Amino acid sequence: MGCARRGELNIRVDHKDGSITFIDDAFAVSGDESAVASSSRGQSRESTIQPSLAENVHTRLSGIAYSLHNAILLLDGPKPSQEEKLKTLFVQVEAERKALQTKRALVARRRELLSELTVRKEKEESSRRAEIKAREKEEQTKRQREEARKREIELARKQIEAVRKDEAKKYAQTLVVKGILKANDIQVGIIADIGFL
Repeated sequence: MGCARRGELNIRVDHKDGSITFIDDAFAVSGDESAVASSSRGQSRESTIQPSLAENVHTRLSGIAYSLHNAILLLDGPKPSQEEKLKTLFVQVEAERKALQTKRALVARRRELLSELTVRKEKEESSRRAEIKAREKEEQTKRQREEARKREIELARKQIEAVRKDEAKKYAQTLVVKGILKANDIQVGIIADIGFL
């Protein structure tokens, strides 16, 4: 019991059964259970002669955990504080808000340009239609003028022809009156056809 009190041995005392059990479990930590009568309670571990297997495993696992923790800190860097996280979040939110505003402005500008383009195309189409109509109207006016000129020429030709016939008749009558021609032999139409006038 003295060795157990000094921490040299790990034992378990079971008063109910009246037995003492020596513990040398590599994964059991002394002082965990109420039945363990270990001298580690109240005394320093420096007084033990040789650390137990469990203490060696525990010490090595603690060292590995400490080393892994330090390696993770070196690789990942120190973890940011809550304030830094909030600042980063606010910066990201602001950047996304600005990007969204820019995108909305671009969409609005595209709509404006599309509407301007549509209006411009409609104006060009209407001016082209007006130009075609003006050209057609001009051609129709030209045709009407040409037809009117042809009618005038035809009318003038008919008037000239009528005047010729009248003058031929007058001339033939003058010749008949003078006795140069006989009225029976000469017809007014023949003289007009010969074209004395």
